[in-house]
Amino acid sequence: MDSSTYIPMMERKGRADYKYYEKYRVSVPTGKSGPWSIEKFTTQMDIAYLRHCRDGRPPGIGTFTKLLHEDRGIVMSDTVAEMIDVIHFLSALKGHVLVTGLGLGMVPHILTKTKEYSKDVKSVTVIEKDRHIIKLVGKFYRDSDPRIKIICADAFTWQPPRSMKYDAAWHDIWDCIDDDNRSEMTRMRRHFQRSVKGGKQFCWGERKQRGGW
Repeated sequence: MDSSTYIPMMERKGRADYKYYEKYRVSVPTGKSGPWSIEKFTTQMDIAYLRHCRDGRPPGIGTFTKLLHEDRGIVMSDTVAEMIDVIHFLSALKGHVLVTGLGLGMVPHILTKTKEYSKDVKSVTVIEKDRHIIKLVGKFYRDSDPRIKIICADAFTWQPPRSMKYDAAWHDIWDCIDDDNRSEMTRMRRHFQRSVKGGKQFCWGERKQRGGW
């Protein structure tokens, strides 16, 4: 397929994907706290976009939200590629759900704001160790739904109440998809294995590492 056909096709797909996944995009306000900031950005059909397509992670064409660290760069965004990362696991996130890593709050947003998932969710407990992220993002979600609880703590050391058993867990504390994250994924699962029923613990980026999608 030559560029005269491929580029318009990818642009049409990027705009269609943007519209299709609209309900999953976050609505947290822009702001700054410490080294962190939340900003809006707009994608367009250009060389950078085509590189994302080549790598199998086209972001969609439109306006998105990103969580930016002054040293680490973009840590998270609500692009189509990042939405697809979690969509495969959403049907398993029911009942009382544990989430490690708040980020932009995409998972709490989807679990409480979209009809197909919200009806099956009893509570969402989020563990986030960075107080600046909680200041930027946490209050927004606490106020948006009483089922959402945000705790400032390190997920690797925080202990759930002994009486609490979560129905599923979503772990998303990593900046990028990398094989080096696997040891931490294993450590995270072991830490919560007694607190999550049926071994339903899922990690962001793990499916991609294993050649998924």
